[in-house]
Amino acid sequence: MGISEAVDRADTFIPHRFTEQLVDLGEIRMNYVAEGDPGAPALLLVPAQGESWWGYEEAIGLLSSDFQVFAIDLRGQGRTTWTPGRYSLGIWGADVERFIDLVIGRPTIVAGNSSGGLITAYVAAYGKPGLVRGAILEDPPLFSSQATPPYGPGMAQTLGPIFALWAKWLGPQWSIGDWTGMVKAAPAELPAFLHPGIGFMMGDGNPEAGASPTPVQHLKEYDPEWGLAWATDTANAGVDHPPCLPRPELRSCSRTTST
Repeated sequence: MGISEAVDRADTFIPHRFTEQLVDLGEIRMNYVAEGDPGAPALLLVPAQGESWWGYEEAIGLLSSDFQVFAIDLRGQGRTTWTPGRYSLGIWGADVERFIDLVIGRPTIVAGNSSGGLITAYVAAYGKPGLVRGAILEDPPLFSSQATPPYGPGMAQTLGPIFALWAKWLGPQWSIGDWTGMVKAAPAELPAFLHPGIGFMMGDGNPEAGASPTPVQHLKEYDPEWGLAWATDTANAGVDHPPCLPRPELRSCSRTTST
């Protein structure tokens, strides 16, 4: 599958209350919204896996009275470029760094939800000095999104099976797109502890309601290869999680590079 731009998926989007913009970061075109006084402190919102910027839509309306609020679609989500084979913490983190440099242009408070929290932690740990003014991590799956973490259960014992299910039945860049087959297979293919997640993550957010019979909007805007990257641990390639922790003795793991 090739790189996919927003124009290639134009029929999957719906209108929102804030104006969306695209910025060219080099490899990708990143979609974002900006609301509030440019003279106010800058706040960047980084969404979770399977979400687009508009997961923060209500929060933006509240926060923009005190901040200039930016909310982004990460690569592989929303109107931002989908890049097959190029999904990892280091890559997403570099995108966020470029966005702050090119669009915001000043020290920024960064808040991220779930995997967006991991990306926020990465940028806070490895971004150039002065880039991040403060970091807010909303339920980040530290360690639990690794295949073999040093503490606690790993990805296979948390949400990994759901992400693998999405990748299997929907395919990279929705190349399979068998939503009906996925919904039918989910109860058998997912462990029992994840059954409430079927309704929560593939429906209207109500764990008791079950999956939607048709694709939900937030997943229409999501490249299922994201899920494959987490289920196979390639999302963590070259990056370990402890550097974002406050205890100095746990700040011993590092980002690595390969040739």
